[in-house]
Parts: sequence; C-alpha cells; structure tokens
Amino acid sequence: GGGGGGGRGRRRFDEFWPRGDVDAGLELGELHLGKIRVNPHRRAEAYVSLEGLPHDVKLDGFDAQNRTIEGDEVVFAIDAVEFWPLLDDKNERNQRGEGG
Repeated sequence: GGGGGGGRGRRRFDEFWPRGDVDAGLELGELHLGKIRVNPHRRAEAYVSLEGLPHDVKLDGFDAQNRTIEGDEVVFAIDAVEFWPLLDDKNERNQRGEGG
C-alpha cells in the first residue's frame, strides 16, 4: 500500500511535541510560531518568516518539515548560531529575490 511509513516499526518523522511543552516554549520565547512556505521548485526546502528577523528561517529537508504542507501554521525552534549554514553573498541575494 501507499502508507508512506516505510518499514515496520520504523518512524519516518519525529513525534509531535506535547501541547504543554509547546505552550511553555512559546511563552518563554524558546519556540516560535509561523506559517510555512514550501519552495515550489524544491519541495524539500521550506521557509517561515519570523517577525524581528531580517531573513526567513529555512527548514531544509523533509525531516525538518515533519509532515507539514504549504500554509500550515508551525511551531519551531531555531538552532544555535553555530549550526546555521554559511551563505555566500550571491546565494543570500538570490534567496531574497535580488538576483545576481
């Protein structure tokens, strides 16, 4: 069948966070809420805008998107800066739609 779950006993995605943890994380500012936008040309790449940040938050890969689809409201944590990918100037301009 087309269950999409892979092999028996193996989980494709992480479990959803418990509601109490989400509420507490949002209140403490450790978690953030936003609407997901999926790149129409590269489905494994999605973005969430977060007020106060100059750039969108990138969700790279299907695992990071965890069953979401375009327009879903998502709760997410931002990785520590040392885990952020480095962007060259040209790549950064292209992501902002400035060409180059």
